[in-house]
Amino acid sequence: MPNVAVTRAEPIDAGPVGEVFDLYRQFYGADPDVDASIHFIAERLRAKDAAIFVARIEGTPSSRADGFMQLFPKLSTARMRRDWILNDLYVRDDVRRKGVAKALMREAVAWAKRTGAGRLSLKTQVHNASARKLYERLGWRLEEEFVTYLRDV
Repeated sequence: MPNVAVTRAEPIDAGPVGEVFDLYRQFYGADPDVDASIHFIAERLRAKDAAIFVARIEGTPSSRADGFMQLFPKLSTARMRRDWILNDLYVRDDVRRKGVAKALMREAVAWAKRTGAGRLSLKTQVHNASARKLYERLGWRLEEEFVTYLRDV
């Protein structure tokens, strides 16, 4: 398994992360739009309203991201603590099964601990079996207490 470096994204990473973010969006059915994706990531980095991480396999140039992860803060009123929502995680097809997703997931846990969070949460599509297997192998458990409702506005 190659070494994977995971670092907190800086403004200089907006291009490489934005490109992988666009692949992530396409995975979930969105039309390609690299420029808008880069802009969205750059805005998150500027506003500091998300914690974004970039993963690179050893030897990968800084102009490329092999994977990325984006976490958003959420306040838990019941526990009176901050939680983190692992909202986005994606690994390029050509580097899958090389430990990139696992390294990102481990960094999510480390980040939550460093920031004093009470909990991490994530959602994935029911049919995303490979992601679900990874999450469960890494100690995540399926939420069975609450039901999620959505309404488009």
